Amino acid sequence: MKKHKTINIFLILLFLATIVAMAIGTVIQRQQGVATAIDKIYASIWFIGLWICLSIVVAIRAIQQKVWCNKPQLMIHISLILILVGALFTQFSSSKYQLQLFKGESSHELPFSIRLDDCLVQKHLGSDAAKNYSSLLTISEPTGQQHQMTISVNHIGRYRHYRFYQMGYDSDGGAAILVTHDPWGIGLVYTGFGLMLLGFIWMMTARNSNYRRLLSKLSAMLILMIALGQTAIANTPQSLSRQQAQQLGQLYVSYHDRLCPLQTLAYDVTYQLYGKYSVAGLTAEQVLSGWMLYPSEWIDVPTKGGKHLADQQALQQMLMEGRLFRLFPIADSTGTTSWHSPADRLPIDMDDSEYLFVRHFLGYCQEEAFQGHLQQLDTLMAKLQKFQHQQAENQLPTTLRTMAEHGWNKLARIKPIAMGVTTLGIILFVYFIFCMSRGRKMQKWITLTGTSAAMLLGGYVLLLETLRWIAQGHIPLTNGFEIMLFLSMTLALSGWILHNRLPIAMPAGLLMAGLALMVAMMSGGDTVMTQLVPVLQSPLLCIHVSVIMLSYMLLSFVLLIAIASLIGGQQEQERMRTVSMLMLYPAVWLLAAGIIVGSIWANISWGSYWGWDPKEVWALISLMIYVVPLYAQHSPWFNKPRNYQIYCILAFLSVLITYFGVNLLLGGMHSYA
Repeated sequence: MKKHKTINIFLILLFLATIVAMAIGTVIQRQQGVATAIDKIYASIWFIGLWICLSIVVAIRAIQQKVWCNKPQLMIHISLILILVGALFTQFSSSKYQLQLFKGESSHELPFSIRLDDCLVQKHLGSDAAKNYSSLLTISEPTGQQHQMTISVNHIGRYRHYRFYQMGYDSDGGAAILVTHDPWGIGLVYTGFGLMLLGFIWMMTARNSNYRRLLSKLSAMLILMIALGQTAIANTPQSLSRQQAQQLGQLYVSYHDRLCPLQTLAYDVTYQLYGKYSVAGLTAEQVLSGWMLYPSEWIDVPTKGGKHLADQQALQQMLMEGRLFRLFPIADSTGTTSWHSPADRLPIDMDDSEYLFVRHFLGYCQEEAFQGHLQQLDTLMAKLQKFQHQQAENQLPTTLRTMAEHGWNKLARIKPIAMGVTTLGIILFVYFIFCMSRGRKMQKWITLTGTSAAMLLGGYVLLLETLRWIAQGHIPLTNGFEIMLFLSMTLALSGWILHNRLPIAMPAGLLMAGLALMVAMMSGGDTVMTQLVPVLQSPLLCIHVSVIMLSYMLLSFVLLIAIASLIGGQQEQERMRTVSMLMLYPAVWLLAAGIIVGSIWANISWGSYWGWDPKEVWALISLMIYVVPLYAQHSPWFNKPRNYQIYCILAFLSVLITYFGVNLLLGGMHSYA
């Protein structure tokens, strides 16, 4: 018994030392850069030794517990060994080669030569932004044998044990190629990944598993009803009528490297300048029409100010100069169509009449507006619409995408909904705790109100997600705003679906959904739709983000269950602990799966399955912290429900750091700040 106690102390100390070392590494990376963090922490002999010691002590403890009698746990332990051994092979035996080649140029750094035959760049319609880029390579052996391959972003080329990645391109026809050689590490790590996920599923579904016992215990307790500011404007500046401005919003504009309705630009400009979507009763389209036709009057309208005042002034300057109004598609001598504003440098080979039309269009419109010739103004707008369709018919968004974007612009009013839902969630959660402490059920009309609100909120956000998906052409899970929107939807719908079996799910789901919407509302520029850079056009991105967010959703429920349990008193703590553990198992599995999918995606896109980015590190720390209650659930300390709930509350700090701490303080590739 004493020997076991000594091993446990060693295990706890090594576990804490590993977590603290990784946390310190993220701080060093923020202050001194990733190379310094890797050199001083992650690639150091002492840190590698720490992991090896931790693995050895875990193995000893597993042997003491006769882990071979529990095959799922044995599979998980084997997976951890494979991942660690694979990581060691990658660290000490892999190699990387960064190649910068131009068309026709060869590299002789490897046992064979590589020649770049061509580099092809595909651009988004109506934009200079790259949609994808690829390279045609020829590999020549010293024997004269040749092999050709085409690589592109997220599509690796393989030859022997070498992997070829398309990392970039330049305008002169060159390409940046990454070549990696890791014949053992990747295979071992991927095998470990697969065994870990399978072992965890087996552990939850095995006939005599603890998870099945928890489910039986819960279903046996039929009481699993678980009693548980507007800116004042003295004189409103001029603008078009609401109907005319709405017609103006139907035109197309090149904005953030994508073609979209001018209405989208109007909403973004109005919100960035004034913090709302209307000014003095004028719609966003009317505000933009005012800036387009009466800029000298609108420059005097006070903006929302604050810390982004410099950005607002820069935006006003762009509006005054007309540089935001990239309304004019123009084809160059090669037949490539690009979109320009009247203030841009226009192609020298364009037709004289077109040149005059583009260069002086805004001036013509302003003149007609000042003279009150609204009919002539309608004629000019119709002429521009015809010009857009003639010059860029094949580039313009489909009718469905345009309708979806108009719908998004009209419906995406997050702020009042976020505030209302958060307030309702707080009230219902406090009321739930009050009822639980007195052994009562929530009144039916209150439950109906909450579940209806959760259902409506989930449906509303699902509609927004669908409209945004259609409008921008890819799954909306690429930035902080979209991720928090998705999380709020899953929380709200989960609360609605689970409320019959788990009464706390409804108030907890509403509260967390409202907070997620509040965070989404504060995302600023993330609300703007943009084209995806090539590396983000992988289906693994959607899987990685959605799985991680589902894990965070379950961990949020675990947190609120812990809070309710501690406040509500000891009577319900054991049952609440059972519910919490039932959520913790899939939450940990989903978090592990999300990290694994992210690692595979990173290996496909960047040539490395682990880069010690701060968010990667803190996700791993969170996983390690939440595994502890599962690993040590039968220990005397964790057997006490109150201790378990306190641990769950403190553990959630790692989730907050993983998402908010990294985004706001630590930075890195995954930062959405």
